[in-house]
Formats: sequence, C-alpha cells, structure tokens
Amino acid sequence: MKPLKYLFTFVPAAAVWVSLTQTGWLTWFGTLFVFGFIPLLEWVMGVKQAKINASPENQLSLSEIIGRIFAMGILCGSFGINVAHELGHRSNKTEQFFIEHNRGYHKSVTPE
Repeated sequence: MKPLKYLFTFVPAAAVWVSLTQTGWLTWFGTLFVFGFIPLLEWVMGVKQAKINASPENQLSLSEIIGRIFAMGILCGSFGINVAHELGHRSNKTEQFFIEHNRGYHKSVTPE
C-alpha cells in the first residue's frame, strides 16, 4: 500500500482533466475537488496542519506577498508555455522528442 500513496498525487490532475473535457457543472469539478473535497476529507480524517512560524522576522508585507505571487505566476507560466510548445512538436505519443525537435525544428529555425 505504501507505493500506492504516491499515485494519489495524480488525483487532482485527473479532476482537472474532468473539468477540461466535460461541459456544464463538471467544468468546475477540478476546482471543487481540490478546494472543497480534499480539505473536507482532511478535516474528517483529522489531518494535522503544519505549524507556521509566525515570528515577526518571518512575516512578509503585503507588497512582498504580492511580489512572490507574481513571481510564482511567472515561473509557472514560463514552464507551462515551454512544455506546451515542446509537446506541440510531437505528431504522435511514441515519437522520440529529441530526434524530431533537435534535428527538425531547431535545424530549420536557427541561423547557420
């Protein structure tokens, strides 16, 4: 059972997949699952939350919090767009990425 616990990390992704592939109220399924069902399950199971050190030297100003939020958005967005870009080059799932991309795309778009 211990190795199976790592598979639970894919459950939110599956919930988001439902949101992206369905219509109607199911478009909200991923959000409701992640921000509704999981916290409710943790509450019912009695999961203990980690204690956050709230000492004055660790508190951030509103400006610092907003700065970190934007920085994380940039990080996630830049990783996401790059992954999406690279996956767009695949014509099928079994195609070897490095052959198609490095010998095809980069050869045709880079100056010689």
